[in-house]
Amino acid sequence: MAITIDWGTRIISVPKADTLLVQSVPTEIRQLDLDAFRLELKSLEDDAAGMPFPVTHNHVSPITVGGVTLARVVEILNGYTVTFEDGQYAVNLVGANSNVGDVVNVNQVSIRSANSAGLTFSEQINDQSFIGAAVYVNSNSGLSGTSFPRGTPTSPVNNLTDALSIADIRSLQNVILTGFITANGTHILDYHSFEAGAGASNVILLSGASTVNSSFNRLILVGAQNGLSRISNCILGVTGLGGFTEAEGRIVDSIINTVAGITQYTSGAGCLLDNCSFIAPDSPQIEFNANGKGFGMRSCTGNLIITNQTISEELELNFAGARVEIAPSCTAGTLNISGNATVVDNSGVGCTVVDNTLDVNQNTINEGVQKASLLIPHTTNL
Repeated sequence: MAITIDWGTRIISVPKADTLLVQSVPTEIRQLDLDAFRLELKSLEDDAAGMPFPVTHNHVSPITVGGVTLARVVEILNGYTVTFEDGQYAVNLVGANSNVGDVVNVNQVSIRSANSAGLTFSEQINDQSFIGAAVYVNSNSGLSGTSFPRGTPTSPVNNLTDALSIADIRSLQNVILTGFITANGTHILDYHSFEAGAGASNVILLSGASTVNSSFNRLILVGAQNGLSRISNCILGVTGLGGFTEAEGRIVDSIINTVAGITQYTSGAGCLLDNCSFIAPDSPQIEFNANGKGFGMRSCTGNLIITNQTISEELELNFAGARVEIAPSCTAGTLNISGNATVVDNSGVGCTVVDNTLDVNQNTINEGVQKASLLIPHTTNL
């Protein structure tokens, strides 16, 4: 549907679908951008059907006086009236001073005008509504769309496509996420920062999205990384959804969760796990997929298995309380293992394991793992 004009009766009809939903509960509230509204009217006036009739409105563009930009004015003229599609909802008139509220044909729709002699407009003021220079996403209660104020804390979007579009329009790099989103091959996460909003189970399922020079903080990540990133205070892998693969960059203060499947680190571009925990009772695997190049660990804890290291590469693996098993599929390279750990060397011919560790008590390992596991939310909340 679209805005229409009955030229005989001079009634301008505004469909509900042409207004922006800004609140659905407890009361439905929608928004009409008066600048977009008057542009549609001008388009209808230029049509063959509308050209013989008087103009529908007068428009005064925003005027800057003394460094202050006064808002635009839209005035309905020549006996035209406005009818909003009937229903129990309210419409906020935004973006201009107008007389639309004075020429409305009364029905169940509540019209809210924001006219003011001092009404000003500034795109900079709109930008300041994106607190923390961030776009806000809530897949549970947000709404679709890219028009302001969508993407602000009080009006989050419900999908990643709109969030990235708003970020591009506003030149914002930060995204605050509440809920669950899937980042597929159509999404470019490059050079953006993603952080958890409210709640404990805020998940990004990486399914083909580019992640070059991106960062993730306090989120649950599942799927395949696709470009060098910084990951901090995250949980990698969720039972029922899968593990975290193709790691590149630096992963700090994060938990590698035991999942049904393999937690796989296959990047040749380099990956450092710094102060990360591997969660029991099952041992997550570091599956090198025949390429352990550039991989390192520092001050990591928990139970883990290293598999399929088959290239001539020297790796530095440091632990702060761990049980580390080297699987028979490791057949090349040198693994320098240091710190506090128990090393179970089942490596194959051709792989050199240098054990420079202090053998710690298994109870110490389990205690550290149990503490880390408390950070994992119940997957039933996802």
